Amino acid sequence: MKSFWDLMRDSMVATGASIVIFSVGLVMLILVTAVPTGNPYIGLFTFIYLPVLVVIGGLVFFFGVIFNRPDKRRISRRLGLKKWLTAYFSPDFTKPAQRRRLTFFLVAGGLEIVVFSIGGLRLAQFMDTPQFCASCHTVMDPEYTVYQASPHARVPCVSCHIGPGAPWLVRSKITGIRQVWHTMTKTFDRPVPTPIEHLRPARETCEQCHWPQKFSGNISRTFRRYNADEKNSEQSTTLLLKVGSGEPTVAQGIHWHIAAGVWYVPVDERRQNIGWVGVDTGNNQFKEYIDPKAVPDITAEKIRSDKRLMDCIDCHNRATHIFRSPGELMDIAFSRGNMAVNLPFLKEQGLKALVPVNTSEQSAIDKVESISEFYKTKYPQIYADQRQAIEKSLLHLKDIVRLTTFPYMRVNWETHPDNLGHTKTPGCMRCHGKLVSKAEGKPLDASCTLCHDFAAR
Repeated sequence: MKSFWDLMRDSMVATGASIVIFSVGLVMLILVTAVPTGNPYIGLFTFIYLPVLVVIGGLVFFFGVIFNRPDKRRISRRLGLKKWLTAYFSPDFTKPAQRRRLTFFLVAGGLEIVVFSIGGLRLAQFMDTPQFCASCHTVMDPEYTVYQASPHARVPCVSCHIGPGAPWLVRSKITGIRQVWHTMTKTFDRPVPTPIEHLRPARETCEQCHWPQKFSGNISRTFRRYNADEKNSEQSTTLLLKVGSGEPTVAQGIHWHIAAGVWYVPVDERRQNIGWVGVDTGNNQFKEYIDPKAVPDITAEKIRSDKRLMDCIDCHNRATHIFRSPGELMDIAFSRGNMAVNLPFLKEQGLKALVPVNTSEQSAIDKVESISEFYKTKYPQIYADQRQAIEKSLLHLKDIVRLTTFPYMRVNWETHPDNLGHTKTPGCMRCHGKLVSKAEGKPLDASCTLCHDFAAR
């Protein structure tokens, strides 16, 4: 039998060993000198591509050793499979070459276990970062971009999409294989469809931080809107939102929906058209409400198979990936002082530049930059006196371009309806004012004061 060094001289064995040694060495070098989680591409290379190379190199080395065993030629082809395997793989440690080979595999295997354990831990950590989620650059670019400007910008994606615990982590990785395939073959939907199917119940994730049972009472919110006129005139509305409490025994206000057992049946994939609602009011009472137009479609079988228990994301469905319109974003910028409200027709010019959606981000930026020429021509004195304010406002408008212009993925502020409220989409009115009681024939209450009061207008 050849010695270990004789085997290493074989091209196939040497190639496999070289691949393994090079890949493992590079992984260890990166782990010591770099921070993979800071860069998604370094992380992908370190924790996915290099481990694959290690496995490939190990297989090449293994088959190189097997195919070059001289004993193979001396084994009769007439032997049965069991005898052939026994004769072929039976160890003989009286031979120095066999002992050297065993020592090599034990040492190399131990090092591989250590490296893969460290790499596996770092891989798991890296795969839980927003940077990894955004590594499918084109597909997830709209979601990742608006996520960075959302109220949950410092909350890792997995905290909401997966939540704590190993079972859901494993399930997410398995279902993610299909997403990877669609990305590689460019067969993904544009835009990414919502709501997400088979998502973990929101109360198991949202309530890791939020506490709907807390009595919040009435919360004051002031909404500022700016008209597209010369003065960018402001209109403000202050509402007292009756958030209430989700405590089962004393539930009231908007969060009553969390305490009560509210079931519903959507008649469309996006859950924007609700056909039936059932409410467990306690005391063995169950009230049903139905859309009169959907009566033929809402059968007892459909209710049994399709009903969903209402939870947080049925209202807060855009809690993070919020696609706001240019008008909304400009209103926010005016109210925060990021754009100069005293520049005449600034909102009008911004809307002209960004609505409808431009064919490319660069086209939108070019239109924004042309607003400077508008002031230079129409308002030369203002252009001269407030040049810095104009530049600051246009710079923020370019940020709004980044948050609203995703032509490749066909995403805009109308593709993902927000169910929180009812000003831009039906929202609350998917049920209230539309469904009627099956027992009494009365519409489900849609009074304004049911959820809020006007404190100032």
